[in-house]
Amino acid sequence: MPNLKIHFEKSRAQKVLKTIIKDDNDFQTAISFTNKATAWYFVGLGGWFKMICSLDEFLEEFHLVHFGWWLIGSVIVFTFAGLFSAYYRVSSHRQKAILAKFQKDE
Repeated sequence: MPNLKIHFEKSRAQKVLKTIIKDDNDFQTAISFTNKATAWYFVGLGGWFKMICSLDEFLEEFHLVHFGWWLIGSVIVFTFAGLFSAYYRVSSHRQKAILAKFQKDE
């Protein structure tokens, strides 16, 4: 429910902004960041919908489209795989591993 998610994020962001904004420059920076975050949310949502369409076409090639469970199951698996990948990419464990690799190369 993208609209509900945006509503909750907007109200949460407003609470945070009230505590950190000191002047107009801070306000402009915060609004710019919020707009970029919202835009990237919609880019991600569009990619997710594209994944569903592509997966449907892929399953159709193998004549598995008659089984809606294949599509539903695949969407769930790929959605969780994407979420896990995003979580891993921002995890501190990965950051430490990359830093260790950089320090080793020096």
